[in-house]
Amino acid sequence: PEADQWPTHPHRGFEALTYVLDGAVEHNDGAGNTRRIEAGGAQVVVAGAKTGHAETPVSGARNRGLTLCVNVPTRLEGAQTEVDQVEPARMPVAHGAGVRVRVVAGDDSPLKLTTPVRWHDIALDPGASHEAHIPSGWNGFAYVVDGQVQIGDTQIKAGYAAFPGDGAFKIESDGDARVVLIAGRPHGS
Repeated sequence: PEADQWPTHPHRGFEALTYVLDGAVEHNDGAGNTRRIEAGGAQVVVAGAKTGHAETPVSGARNRGLTLCVNVPTRLEGAQTEVDQVEPARMPVAHGAGVRVRVVAGDDSPLKLTTPVRWHDIALDPGASHEAHIPSGWNGFAYVVDGQVQIGDTQIKAGYAAFPGDGAFKIESDGDARVVLIAGRPHGS
């Protein structure tokens, strides 16, 4: 695809959660849904049955986002396309000492997936730390969007991820940093 768009492409058997970090994205799909996702907002497209959709970054600004694709449970594999979107102002945000945590999915977020998923967007000021947690039996990772952090004994820089396992762990930053923590409960567990 061209650098400025992801042309119409098919989805079936999973739900795609798109979270916009900067800029905005236009979404269009075969079910007639047309929506704009602004920075800090998120959208879930549940595509049990086959559907086509396109995402086009809005021109004139820096556009960055992340998409997580999760297989749907067997019971939803033939379901029709559904779209759920949460605007930035509706995302719960918690503030601590030098830390801001935006709850994209799970916990108190109004955005729900058919599979239990937790997605936190964590911004850390220089010298800040955050106690994170992946529930027991869940799979998860911490992806560094900006800056560099330490998780356990490992330094992780932007563009890389850490897989700390379930349980509690600390994210520490010497400079400004942004990390997304994503975890989900495997099907059948």
